[in-house]
Amino acid sequence: MTSLPVELAPEGSQPGLWVNRNWQPGTAGIFAVVIGVSDYEHLPDPNDENVRKPYGLTKLAVSALTALRIFEWLRNECFIPGCPLAKCWALLSPTLAERQFDPQFAEHTTFPTFANCQNALRSWHRELESVSPEAAKESRTFFFFSGHGLQVLDDHHVVLPSDWLENGIKNDAVSVQNLWLGLAGLYVSRQFFFIDACRGDHDALCGSKIAGQRVLDEPLLVRGTNPERVAPILHATSAGQSAWQNEQPAKGLSLFGHALREGLCGAPQLQVEHTQGRKFVKLYPLQVFVEDNVRSQLDAANFKLIQPVRLGGSTRNETVTVLR
Repeated sequence: MTSLPVELAPEGSQPGLWVNRNWQPGTAGIFAVVIGVSDYEHLPDPNDENVRKPYGLTKLAVSALTALRIFEWLRNECFIPGCPLAKCWALLSPTLAERQFDPQFAEHTTFPTFANCQNALRSWHRELESVSPEAAKESRTFFFFSGHGLQVLDDHHVVLPSDWLENGIKNDAVSVQNLWLGLAGLYVSRQFFFIDACRGDHDALCGSKIAGQRVLDEPLLVRGTNPERVAPILHATSAGQSAWQNEQPAKGLSLFGHALREGLCGAPQLQVEHTQGRKFVKLYPLQVFVEDNVRSQLDAANFKLIQPVRLGGSTRNETVTVLR
């Protein structure tokens, strides 16, 4: 089976939305959200030693660049026969260094503020709700976030938008659990989440309940969920641990983002499945590869740190992509 190339064009009515001109509405497709936050409005530069760092957090160096590379992979290399990339919401907040490193950032002018993230995620959900049951059988979702994250409570991992701490509000964050639950009732049953963020806390947050905002409605009853749903969450690290990245764009991406992209592109060390002349990247071998690759990056940099990549959600050894 051959497919037309992906030709993404910005949709003016929805900031951050890119639409594949070669996708036919009403047919199967991949509906993606990619968010990358480096330039946090209310966090200081990491090199400024004279400024207080709220909860130990600073601006990041390559999260927006990492998200841009995942967006490029979706546009140029992601391949599921009969299921092309249909729509992608891309929200990026690059630093000046990232913009200077890659001029493509000029194409992405939608910043991932909490309001913009909320609008994009709700638009994403409405689009998925409109997919017919027939098209939904072959369709899938893809969510990627790179930036700061917090996990103050057991199951409440939140990721932080670019304007986090606006007016001092700590809970204006996106709940990963809410996104995962909010998609549970869709006919589109293959849903992939990739979270490139820390899962730690801070002493100053003791006594604060930071569970994030409920951006999406959640099913009230179990029977409101899709029993065929496969919705893995690949976390960059385990609960309570940090996720690491390079300190400048010229040195590369976040460790998790680099490993994930290498795996999705079919790195030689990745175990792929060969069927009928095609090579399939499956979820479980991808997790093993990403964790091993992150460990190798830390070892190569002589960092005596751990970053255990963890798989959560509702899992099965599903195909993530097919190598062209």
